[in-house]
Amino acid sequence: MNKFYLLGLAAFSSWLACCTHAVAQQEPTPPPPQPPYVNNAPAYAAWNIAFSTKQTNPAPRTLKAVRVNKMNKDFQEIKYWSDGSTSEQWQVQGVILIKEPYSPGIYVISSEEILLPSNRDLCYRSSSDFPELNWLSANTYAGVKNFQGKTCYWFQTDAKSSTDSTSAAPIRNTPIADGKPSQQAWVDAKTLLPVAFDEGGMLRVYSFESATSQQAELPPHFAEALKDYQKQAMEPLRHAMPPLRHAMPQ
Repeated sequence: MNKFYLLGLAAFSSWLACCTHAVAQQEPTPPPPQPPYVNNAPAYAAWNIAFSTKQTNPAPRTLKAVRVNKMNKDFQEIKYWSDGSTSEQWQVQGVILIKEPYSPGIYVISSEEILLPSNRDLCYRSSSDFPELNWLSANTYAGVKNFQGKTCYWFQTDAKSSTDSTSAAPIRNTPIADGKPSQQAWVDAKTLLPVAFDEGGMLRVYSFESATSQQAELPPHFAEALKDYQKQAMEPLRHAMPPLRHAMPQ
């Protein structure tokens, strides 16, 4: 038999084996997502969010990373800034306590005050651990995309029609929310936990791990601020209460 034929046959067999292996290794396309489009983290968990920007002239002080510790219904959030400073935030008993690096005191913000426009940048976690992704829906679902080796559901706020063969569903036309720039999010198709979020030039990349503590232990200065706030909040109620009336014998 011709040796060139044998060499060609061997090369073809090797190529065919590689293709078969690649097909076997390729994950099937997941079905379109169903609500909820992003899951909450486990009751006791921790995650890191790395921030990066494409802006050529970013602000002098920008956010570089955030560390979140979830302890059932309580949250600790530590922000790391580009100037080397850190700020700390606790969400406990329905209020947010904030310690900024350049302020001597601790700010206490109630759940009602969170709704004020001046506090729109604060992250208050009530029904969702990831309120920054509350815009995810069937209308903003744009298909399946890979992000850093993970198969993800991809969402986009101003998605345009597409015939991309890698997408599991056609990309829909969706208006930009509230005049904001285009937003994109990648959600792990297996765990439904966020992988990345691009909010128009600022990219967040999420990584998850087990919680380091099972108990929410407020640092002393935070605990004292919470105690003072609760005491002040009870004062109007105490003065508004009617006097007690004792039943008189007939």
